Amino acid sequence: MRSFFDYLLSHPLELLTAIGEFVVAYVIYLEVERARLDRFYDAAYEEELREGRRHIYEAFCSLPEPSTEAFRLRLKGDPTLRKTCEEQMNFLQMVGGELPVYPPFRRRMLNWFPHAIVFLWVILEGHIRHRRRATGYSLWQNNFERYAKTAARYILRKIDAPEIVLLDPNEEQGRNYSITRADLKQLSRGKPL
Repeated sequence: MRSFFDYLLSHPLELLTAIGEFVVAYVIYLEVERARLDRFYDAAYEEELREGRRHIYEAFCSLPEPSTEAFRLRLKGDPTLRKTCEEQMNFLQMVGGELPVYPPFRRRMLNWFPHAIVFLWVILEGHIRHRRRATGYSLWQNNFERYAKTAARYILRKIDAPEIVLLDPNEEQGRNYSITRADLKQLSRGKPL
């Protein structure tokens, strides 16, 4: 190993070339991550996905006793709602698989809407876990789950409130849903709520 460093030190031009190659590779990596973030941002705020999230929130908050299991049962009888949920899960599965490694990009991606990821996971967790048991495929929606855990940890670090609140989209009904810090800690460890 010593001879390798001796060689590099005795050939400064080759050392500078190697450093330059690493810098170019790093800049390319940053551009790839930035392009990925731009695609995520465009897709996340697309009107159809935003309306889909609103529809899911409204259906969840309108349940007599909002819970992941009650929502799972509701999905059985509502094919339109189920399709909307599948679209959201597919999107979040894709995004969760592309979480950036580089911390500034990762924080930026998490900062955009971590509460939405957590709320959707809490709402859809019963459906996802039921489907995993039924099919025997334990990795189904694993990237979405990883994204939700990461978002929960991010919220715990960045928000000092005792709970996060899902505001009922139907303001007249006003049935908001809260997730406490203890629930977020449980979620961040992968435990069902």
